[in-house]
Amino acid sequence: MAVATTHTQVSLEAYAARLLGPLAAVLGITSNTDVVNEALLEYGVTDATEISGVAETKLILACVAYRQWEYVTQITNGKFDLTDSGTDLSLSQINEQARASAKYALELVSRYRDELAAAAAEADGVGAIRIYTVVRDDDEQDILDALEAAE
Repeated sequence: MAVATTHTQVSLEAYAARLLGPLAAVLGITSNTDVVNEALLEYGVTDATEISGVAETKLILACVAYRQWEYVTQITNGKFDLTDSGTDLSLSQINEQARASAKYALELVSRYRDELAAAAAEADGVGAIRIYTVVRDDDEQDILDALEAAE
């Protein structure tokens, strides 16, 4: 089966739900619509069907993951722990793990944006952009003196 390179709002919401699995029920998350909408805005579109391609799919999925884990950190920011009949639920640990997951997802968003920008530049004939550091070994004053002498 081929990997999906196009998505809909519903398929992105299903992906967001899979990221959390049973944790969603523990946290009371019943909808991922807002998370996906924010991810679409992060990507730069308002409709999931505008996104297609392998690199584009990697980027939107990273945006969804980032927004999902950011949401989890928001709702667990109280950093409190619960105990019920011998069962512990550590929301502080969930918060810490969600922050780490959000940070990683944001790194992916940045990397995939860079890859798309490089591919677009190459497709436009610009080619890869390389940044060089130039170190001059001549004296600036010598250059100014030479310019003045030439006048």
